[in-house]
Amino acid sequence: AVDKYKDMKNEIDLVTMDITMPGMDGITAMERIIEFDNEAKVVMVSALGKQDLVKKSFMLGASNYIVKPLNRDKVIERLSYVLDS
Repeated sequence: AVDKYKDMKNEIDLVTMDITMPGMDGITAMERIIEFDNEAKVVMVSALGKQDLVKKSFMLGASNYIVKPLNRDKVIERLSYVLDS
């Protein structure tokens, strides 16, 4: 995800990143994207019960978050808010 963002930065408006991923966790990947581009808009996706990780991601630069299970209206609302800000 980090390498893909670097390759396509000028074509990307927003990144959605799951907090829990194999290999590199989403918070680390988000940090690396923001280190590369401090204007990157990253929305974290998390399961219920991961509030501590959501808070950590905000402190490290996440633009917003979405909680699973996904609700279509809530996803659109959160992504629109980030894109409009």
